[in-house]
Amino acid sequence: MDYLVKKYRIASFGIAAINILLLPGIAFLYNKTLGEILRIEGFSILFTLGFLYVLFYNFKLKRFDYDNLEHPYRFFLIFFISFALSMVFPLIDEKGWVFLSIAIAISLFSNSFIGLYCLSGLTFFTILLSNSGNAVTFFVYFLSAFIGIILFSDIDQNFSVGHSIFISSLYLFILESFGFVMLENKDLTAESFIMPIVNIMINAIVLFGFLKSFNALVVNKYRNRFLILNDQEYFLIRNMKEKSKKDYLRSIHSAYLSERIAKAVGCNVDVCKNLAYYHRINKAFNLSNEGCKKLFIENQFPPEAIIALTDFLKRDSNLESKESCIVYLADRLISDIQAILDNNKSSKEKTDYVSVINKLFEDETVKKTLSESLLSLRDIKIAREIMLKEKLYYDFLR
Repeated sequence: MDYLVKKYRIASFGIAAINILLLPGIAFLYNKTLGEILRIEGFSILFTLGFLYVLFYNFKLKRFDYDNLEHPYRFFLIFFISFALSMVFPLIDEKGWVFLSIAIAISLFSNSFIGLYCLSGLTFFTILLSNSGNAVTFFVYFLSAFIGIILFSDIDQNFSVGHSIFISSLYLFILESFGFVMLENKDLTAESFIMPIVNIMINAIVLFGFLKSFNALVVNKYRNRFLILNDQEYFLIRNMKEKSKKDYLRSIHSAYLSERIAKAVGCNVDVCKNLAYYHRINKAFNLSNEGCKKLFIENQFPPEAIIALTDFLKRDSNLESKESCIVYLADRLISDIQAILDNNKSSKEKTDYVSVINKLFEDETVKKTLSESLLSLRDIKIAREIMLKEKLYYDFLR
């Protein structure tokens, strides 16, 4: 934790220096009077003090989104780029300022509260440096950015952001139309809306490019690694097949069921599938829990996968995470069906899979293991329904 505190101090010092030292110089370049420069400097000091409090308050309570808590330098870079762009905006028409993209970028690399605070300050200083900005300008960009931040505040792994870009861009267009176009033009023509439309197009292009990078860096940064690890041709899975075909097949079938259930209940499919593939690796390779953890680290398993696997393997208490509970249910079902099929190899009587599934969910050991689970009753119902639908699949276990 000490190294993180050091990073935050360096990043906050850099942001404070940018605000307090650069703003007066930029105001001088914009030919502001001494009184205006002193006013800007006073506001920048107050803004910086407030920002430092907000930053360390969120750091102390660990309220940053995604993995942003561990990357203060990344946030500093985003803030610096946003600051530089904001200082250039007074040179162009106020209808062309892209504060919507700036606000969303800052909020995604910190949290919504910090994003809104920074947006209000940057917009305010841009208006002070500009000769045309006023309270209406501030309201237009603050409100549109506020809506944008809310719309992008909960991006999941599916990364469905098209509707958010459309709604935020439409909202900005409406605000610019009422705030700028209708005030400046007595006779509304198509040409009156050119600048707002250009602004929306620029924001949309910037957002698409930025969000693509954000997806790769933050939301799905381990996606490619999961694709490699969850491939049945990956050498660890192939080695498992050579070491213990029984554990290999049990893992493969568990992964199939787990993936289907995970998609239906809305939990992390990649983690769930990865856990299902490797949850019996200790048995196949005859490894201790520490040996398994070392193996996962050496093969660059994503952190969340390592946590899920190590927690599942040691299993000294009841399972909690949705992914662990789903894999546990799938593994138990595959194990129970396989045991029945092995005992009835010579029998031509058809196995009653419905009865096996019902017994699984009525088993006291299963109930106890899931007693502290994050799976809701609805999730368990969905899991049971999916298992019942897969009756044809279980015949492949013969």
